[in-house]
Amino acid sequence: AIEISNTYHLHMELKILERDISKLEKEQKVRFTIQDDKSKTYKADVHLIEKHVNEDRMVNVHCHLEDDHDQHLIDGMYVTAEVLLDDQSALSLPESAIVTTDEHSHALRQLSGNPFSFEKVEVEIGNTLDGSVEILNASSFNEGTVFMTKGTYFLIKEESSGGHSH
Repeated sequence: AIEISNTYHLHMELKILERDISKLEKEQKVRFTIQDDKSKTYKADVHLIEKHVNEDRMVNVHCHLEDDHDQHLIDGMYVTAEVLLDDQSALSLPESAIVTTDEHSHALRQLSGNPFSFEKVEVEIGNTLDGSVEILNASSFNEGTVFMTKGTYFLIKEESSGGHSH
């Protein structure tokens, strides 16, 4: 649960699970949206991490908002927030390119020389952010490999039931 707690100097209090608190540090970036309007993303940064765990095994984290003058934020609002843990980059595919069944994830890789021919390949997935999924085994694919990004689910399901993805 997250609450906007003051509109003069905008800040918010996050309630973070005790087990996740070791991942947080001062000045980490936070992105959040208002529950009634997911179209606009706001930014903040971690200012203070309390040293007390409450009865629900949560820790309060005080954040300062980057834009102090937004009229859409009202004292007491609830928001949905993501704390950005680090700025590392990773090779990824859109979520729509990956199908996960029975704890295995697959994508369709284009076969060289034929733009309409694909083969199912296993991908090891990592973190997901903004509709993109980190591909942990990206180094096993050649640079410039083309993957199908839409319709993958239907083709892989058809192949599983006896059809072909070519």
